Amino acid sequence: MNKTSEKVNCPQCGSSEKIIPIIYRCSTADYERYRELEKKGEAILAGCVLSVEVPKWFCKTCRLNIWESDL
Repeated sequence: MNKTSEKVNCPQCGSSEKIIPIIYRCSTADYERYRELEKKGEAILAGCVLSVEVPKWFCKTCRLNIWESDL
């Protein structure tokens, strides 16, 4: 899971309040907990297959996927 305690500012709009983590490789044991976070709008569940670089966060203000390399 991505670091949810880490403060990230959106490189496009500057928001830091509405940045949520994108969760990859969710195990079956953790699925229900992560699904609840997604239902509350506090995280996004993504697939288990990862490419070389994937976004780590999502800005709910301007709807930008944020990659670690953007910061």
